[in-house]
Amino acid sequence: MGSAGAFAQIPARTPAAPAAPAMRVFQDPQRRFSISYPGREWVATAGSGEPVAAVLSHQEREAAVVIEYVVLNTPLAPEDITDVFGQIEADLVTERQPGVTGMRSQVLDHDGQRIVTLDYTRQGVRGLERVHQLSLPRGRSLFRIVCSAGEAVYAGHEATLEAIARSFTIQESPLAKPGPGPFAR
Repeated sequence: MGSAGAFAQIPARTPAAPAAPAMRVFQDPQRRFSISYPGREWVATAGSGEPVAAVLSHQEREAAVVIEYVVLNTPLAPEDITDVFGQIEADLVTERQPGVTGMRSQVLDHDGQRIVTLDYTRQGVRGLERVHQLSLPRGRSLFRIVCSAGEAVYAGHEATLEAIARSFTIQESPLAKPGPGPFAR
């Protein structure tokens, strides 16, 4: 998956992806999800509460994956995830981060589920960052996988960010439909 779609062509893999490093599994303390990350170069930290459930960061702070979890007031079925929902997700990002540019939203179908992807650029601590966000509504649960890296180093981290996002698995929960994450095969 090239830079044009930043993982949007599910389930294709990034062309010429380097061999995957040894992965560790992070299990959410509340057992809502698990996600794998490269153990040698990345660090996982449990979030401090909603909406941040976990932060996975590159040891040199060049890239990060933040998992957000939100309980929705009303359960959403796949047919509820439309371009309108995608626009609401995009609007939330631009409200929280006024300097966002180049926002693109897309709704994808994958194995009977719908996924909203957002691609945009924002000002980060170290300069411009490229961001690829996956929003996964499942029943009353909304998971967001926010992958980011500095604009200048994004291409070098894209395959790793994709591998991390693809490993996301929703666990058994009274609020969420359990099952594989957005890219499970």
